[in-house]
Amino acid sequence: MKWIIGSLVALALAVIIWGAWYVNDVKTHRLSFGAGEAIAAEPAKMDSAEIKELMKDRFMGNPDAPVEVIIFSSFSCYHCAVFHKEILPELKKRYADTGKAVIYYHDLAMDTRSAAAGMLARCMDDDEFWKFADIVMANQSKWAMATDYKDILSGYATLGGLAKDKATECLNSKPLLKAMLQKRDSLAKKYDIKGTPTVFVVKDGKSEAVTTISKGAFIFAKIDELTETEK
Repeated sequence: MKWIIGSLVALALAVIIWGAWYVNDVKTHRLSFGAGEAIAAEPAKMDSAEIKELMKDRFMGNPDAPVEVIIFSSFSCYHCAVFHKEILPELKKRYADTGKAVIYYHDLAMDTRSAAAGMLARCMDDDEFWKFADIVMANQSKWAMATDYKDILSGYATLGGLAKDKATECLNSKPLLKAMLQKRDSLAKKYDIKGTPTVFVVKDGKSEAVTTISKGAFIFAKIDELTETEK
């Protein structure tokens, strides 16, 4: 009896400790994924010109808009998925579609799973990129903890129009992964990014971080404040 009680106590403590670590890791989602954890396994067929094209910034709206909204996200980050589903559509509707602001979207690889999603996303055309991102974020719980996450993500990509052999090539491109990590580190250093999601509002070259895990109303208020001065 004592042995059973002791075992149950030990199990409960293990669950509590694991749960605390998991919640903390999800909430902070820190920049910790490095090149040593690369998922690419085969030689790449992509040349430097193609890599450069794939690494272009993805944005919504008019790039000449007076205000920039810069979103730093990660495909395997829970709060990023919530942001993507609940706040990003409203940002697009209010500001990108009306010409008040341009929205730049940067997905930062935090782990092997988000790196795989990011590599596939970069191989999509602009329209397909957003559709793929929507599907990946909407179904995050189905692939982010799965052992066959590559197959699941590749399936989403092919449904979005990416040829199966191209999806495989993207996932296996070491130069693409390297370029992703270099850009991630460069952006993290420039904007002092500690985790995701992080949002910056930029006007006249001056940037201000308005949220990491906050409600959309605060972001909207800051953008409204800046766009009002344009009238």
